[in-house]
Amino acid sequence: MPSEALVATDQASVLIAEDDRFDQLILKRAFKASQLGVSVRFVDHGEDLLNYLRGGVPGGGKDVPLPAVIFLDLNMPVVDGWGALRQLRAEPQWSEIPIIVMSTLVDESEIARLYASGANAYFTKPTSFEDMVAAIRASAARWLVAPEPTA
Repeated sequence: MPSEALVATDQASVLIAEDDRFDQLILKRAFKASQLGVSVRFVDHGEDLLNYLRGGVPGGGKDVPLPAVIFLDLNMPVVDGWGALRQLRAEPQWSEIPIIVMSTLVDESEIARLYASGANAYFTKPTSFEDMVAAIRASAARWLVAPEPTA
């Protein structure tokens, strides 16, 4: 089930499919530290991600704007990241949402397969908090612009 948004819902939103609660906590804090000015929602696996976009879980569906970016873990129960990626790219209403895959993959042929399947970006899950913040900023910079600092 999705968790509450980090910030006001009138901001651009990021939807993250990640089953590990500790990784969710780290990602939530890393997004806040990245200062991208987005709201963040979590789902626990690919099926929840698809149901959220269809409106089949609380807080999702037609009344909620599509996320600006989806961050997708590959190794999840129920529907894994590979299955979710295929389904997202098969649906016209979701096919243009940027998808950033985050995983522990290091096999270059598997990473190439991700891009061929429709992923827009990939990063290996970092081991430090600072590296996670940097990976989020670097991978999402094309689609999420940090707000200008106020004087």
